[in-house]
Amino acid sequence: MNRNLRKISILFMAIVAAFTFFSQTLTDLRVARVTLTFRHEGIVVPEALSSAILMPANAKTIFAPADGTIVQLTEQGYRGLSASILFTIHSDVENLQQLLAQAQDQQRLVGLNIERVQNDLALERQRMAQPAASPVGPNLLEYELQLAQNYHAIEAAQRELAEQTALYNQGIIPRQDLAALESDIASLQLAREQILARRQITEAAHAEITAEQGRVRANQADVHRGVINQLEIQLRIHNLELENILNRINEINTQIEEGGFIEVTAGGNLTINEIMPGITLGASVSEGMPLMTAYVRDHNFRAEVPFAQGTPYVEENRTIVISLGGVQLNSRVSRVFHRGDIVVAVVYIEESRFSGGERVMARLQGPGARSLQVIPRNALRIDSRGYYMLYVEAVERLFGVSYYARAHRIEGINARNDRYIATDLGFIDIPLDAPIILNSDSPVYPGDRVRPVEAGDFFDTR
Repeated sequence: MNRNLRKISILFMAIVAAFTFFSQTLTDLRVARVTLTFRHEGIVVPEALSSAILMPANAKTIFAPADGTIVQLTEQGYRGLSASILFTIHSDVENLQQLLAQAQDQQRLVGLNIERVQNDLALERQRMAQPAASPVGPNLLEYELQLAQNYHAIEAAQRELAEQTALYNQGIIPRQDLAALESDIASLQLAREQILARRQITEAAHAEITAEQGRVRANQADVHRGVINQLEIQLRIHNLELENILNRINEINTQIEEGGFIEVTAGGNLTINEIMPGITLGASVSEGMPLMTAYVRDHNFRAEVPFAQGTPYVEENRTIVISLGGVQLNSRVSRVFHRGDIVVAVVYIEESRFSGGERVMARLQGPGARSLQVIPRNALRIDSRGYYMLYVEAVERLFGVSYYARAHRIEGINARNDRYIATDLGFIDIPLDAPIILNSDSPVYPGDRVRPVEAGDFFDTR
């Protein structure tokens, strides 16, 4: 009886254990599966991505060269070459002759201005080349004469002193006569020192006057050079005016010879962007009236790339990467301006493989930030309290281990790009060494039970 009871008890416990195990296993199969990773130390270079439309960088406005009627006009979007005719105007021949007379009057006036500037330029160069008057210095010859007389007087007095000394030694003359001669010699020597001192003072004053006059001459030369430069600039301007007038005269003469028909060519590779309102076949136009705008096809393009207002590293001269398909170019931000709630970076590109109108991708990088806690971008979460990430905590159970999602708050973000985030640890926070939830097959919240997969050596995968 006891043996049967013991067998029944063992069987019952086995059944309970089996149900417990299988029920736990079925529960494990229903919990969210998560993939895990770990934080690491490193540098994250922040990036901002955007897109923009490439537009030709250079545009020009084409004006009517004369009064008349449009008899031929190209269409908007036309891609012309240098010799392509954009439009044709028919002008009155009498009006062209009046324009020719006006241009010839302007030619004579500019010629007189050129002659006047050339005369002023020659005069100014002549003034600059004139030697400056030598400074009037003191008469140093007078000091030389005084010194010569002094030397002669000293020599004569010394000879007389020698003669008188011989007479004194013979007892012929008294000692007072020698003393008088010695006093005269001392006076002459003192006078010589005074003459030398006055000459030195005079020479120093002369040197100072010479230096001052040299500075004055240098300043005058600078003034002359400035005037000459201004006159040369005026001469170049007048020559350009004369060249434009001569071209204008040649154009009018050609128009008169062709009966008043004026063909305006592109003069380069242009794409017609816009034809002004009212400009159609048969429209009357006036000289200088804008007729159309065109883009210059010179492989230079301009892109206005928008970024979020809070992007801190949108600034001039920062490197920006422009890409389209397999083409990737490194350029720089030329200018930054604000438009509403966005900041726009203006980028200029030179590339022969673009034609304009393409939508390109732009990647702008900021300064890198180092952090002890760099995490994948997928691991970052946000709620009403701010940023956080979920990590996994292992809790032992009767049969095996259960894993639960826990929240770890993040003080802030120092830098981010499309792959990683450099978190701010603050002053007292320490890096999280627990495994971080990267992805899950269903929503996971703090406190939820999870089932790690691909957890590496830290967990026993199931």
